[in-house]
Parts: sequence; C-alpha cells; structure tokens
Amino acid sequence: MKVVLLSRSDVERVITDPYGRRQEDTLLLCTIVEPLQIAEQVRKGRSRMHWPDFLREWEAARESLDLAPLDADCLERALFERADTYIAVGLWSGIDSHILPIERTMHRLILRPSEQTWWGDEIYDEMETWYE
Repeated sequence: MKVVLLSRSDVERVITDPYGRRQEDTLLLCTIVEPLQIAEQVRKGRSRMHWPDFLREWEAARESLDLAPLDADCLERALFERADTYIAVGLWSGIDSHILPIERTMHRLILRPSEQTWWGDEIYDEMETWYE
C-alpha cells in the first residue's frame, strides 16, 4: 500500500472535496499541524470556508486521513532517540524567513521514524524536501 504525505493544501483539498477523499491502495497521512493551521485560518476569516462548514467537513474528511499526532511519547522519541541519524539539536537550521520554525519543528517531531511509527524514512525525507 502506498503512503502519501499530505501538505496543508492537500489536506484542505481533502476537507473541501468529498469525492477526492478515498483513494484505493493509498493511505493519506498528515500531521496534526495541517488541520490546526487550516482551522486557524478559518477561525480568523482568512479562508473561503466558514467555521460550521469546516467542522462538518473536517468530521467527514477525518475518516479518510491517517492523522499523526504529537503526544508525549512521540515528543520523547523525537528528541531523545535516533540521535545517530536525526538529532534534535539544530532542528531550525536552514530555515528561511517564510517558514515558521514551529511548523518545521512540529513536522520533524511528529514524523521522525521510530519503532512505534508505521511509516518509514521515506515519509520523513519527503517532508524534509518541503523545506529545501
């Protein structure tokens, strides 16, 4: 089965397009960061969606997404495991002014491969290409 890491615009498309939600033999993965960013834009009136519409569509879209959270275990694994490959020090290196450090940090912390996650290095590497 193919795993596709969704960007914020991809998640927004899944939320607003009921017909684009199901894909055979494909898992749609996103971190908690994307829906939170979309919700923030809706609440601030910076989206074409209105809050009640967003809540309704998000509930429907949620069934189509594999949502990767940032919980205490994930944070501990991300900060203190795999130091040989992915070190926590320098998480914000290489970030330019249009990328918020918290956005990149959250993605890195959530998507770091470990024995407890089911996605592999490819997903983490794909996310890193977003910031190159």
